[in-house]
Amino acid sequence: MATLIPSFNSCSMRMTPGERRLAQRLEEKLEDDYLLWYDVPVGKKQLHPDFIVLHPSRGLFILEVKDWKLDTIKNINPSTVTLLTEDGVKEVKHPLQQARDYALAVNKMLEKDSLLVQLQIPDILRIMDLQQEQLARSLGDGHRVIHGVAGSGKTMILAYRCQHLSQVSNKPILVLCFNVSLAAKLRQTIQDKNRVSRIKVRHFHGWCMDLLKKYDIPRPDSREYQGEDYIEELVQRVITAVDAQLIPAGTYGAVMLDEGHDFKPEWLKLIAQMVNPETNSLLILYDDAQNLYGEERTKKFSFKSVGIQAQGRTTIFKLNYRNTAQVLGVAYEFAKEVMTPTTGDDDQVVLVEPTSAGRQGPKPDLIRLPCFKHEVDYLAGRVQQLHERDIPWNEIAIIYRSKFMGENIYNHFQQAQIPIEWVNADSDSRNYHPAEQSIKLITMYSSKGLEFPVACIPGIGYMPDQYGHGTPEEEARLLYVAMTRAIEQLIMTCDRSSEFTNRLEKALGKVI
Repeated sequence: MATLIPSFNSCSMRMTPGERRLAQRLEEKLEDDYLLWYDVPVGKKQLHPDFIVLHPSRGLFILEVKDWKLDTIKNINPSTVTLLTEDGVKEVKHPLQQARDYALAVNKMLEKDSLLVQLQIPDILRIMDLQQEQLARSLGDGHRVIHGVAGSGKTMILAYRCQHLSQVSNKPILVLCFNVSLAAKLRQTIQDKNRVSRIKVRHFHGWCMDLLKKYDIPRPDSREYQGEDYIEELVQRVITAVDAQLIPAGTYGAVMLDEGHDFKPEWLKLIAQMVNPETNSLLILYDDAQNLYGEERTKKFSFKSVGIQAQGRTTIFKLNYRNTAQVLGVAYEFAKEVMTPTTGDDDQVVLVEPTSAGRQGPKPDLIRLPCFKHEVDYLAGRVQQLHERDIPWNEIAIIYRSKFMGENIYNHFQQAQIPIEWVNADSDSRNYHPAEQSIKLITMYSSKGLEFPVACIPGIGYMPDQYGHGTPEEEARLLYVAMTRAIEQLIMTCDRSSEFTNRLEKALGKVI
């Protein structure tokens, strides 16, 4: 059975009778490796072919469907058709000419796609890509919430949704997340798929600052407010200004929120107000297992209480495509005591247990070394070996817990002339350039939402944090997030035993 994008149920109401019959026949009669797109815009002119049919070995086929009757066709020539209609005689472009124009537009798009140099795509990524595109085009209007485990393709949905909405609407689109580093990655991902200036990607507090500047509202005085107090006051001033109509609500045709579990209820309420009521297009991606910011943000609330209409509009993704079975198995076995799945209706936040998509890879490493300096030396040698095996520098991340670790690693790698980008070198985390050929040195918090073929995590012996910066449960979630950044290979090191090294060794013993 072929795959139709969008799904038949989501688009059948806008099909003509002939299009509906053909869509059903194509879905039923064609084999599984056929893909069908109905009425999707293509090319600069945003042309809308009725059907695009794609087969991996047979190529592309454009179908133009006409519900014409034989007795209504008065004349046909190579370029036009003359029809007898209820409004009189009408001349239209010949369907073959239409289909040819559509095929040329599709061909031009494909010629410009740099990804087409990739000769082989892993089957599991191909399946994932199709599922996410189909869902993104089939979501429909209104508020939507997607609960998905780490690595389930939530961000890909967001990118496809941006692409779809930018083609069917000319209203501005806002994409928000919590981390600056994730905003940089989202910006790159979305711009790769859409070169549309009206799509704005920002981290939440940067967006709040933008609003205060744009509408000339006084920003908090850094002499009066510092640290978390400054951040809280910044957001509160935006909320107050929106309530007082000093900042207009409903200014975006669509708002999309990645890593929604990082957001406080009052922030979600503010964001929900920014959607234009005519479109009412709000998409929230959520994974309560990755909530790292303490009890204040983990406290239970209903989506309805913050103005999000989630009832009957919620989708759950349980399948983890990102990690190999070995990486996910170790990460979940380590953290399962704080990852107990929860259930609830569509209006509630739930925690979903991940299921591996089954992709195989090397078993994660936990390497014991005499001291932290030896950990740094070991990682320097290991990443050089990986690079010699043709793994690009920017596909390797070193994810650390404490500042002294970042400082030691960065200084050593600089001296060893290993290209490294310290994402958290300053408090604003503004150094993240995903495409730059350098190893990414990043904190566990800032790694949320990102992924790398190789992830290295030093200093496991220092966890849970001995300085009381987080509870053991919060620290376990934090390490789980760090471990699940690894797509293929997970390398961990320690220089001492701790509660977490003991748990990891037990988890490693259970994974084949």
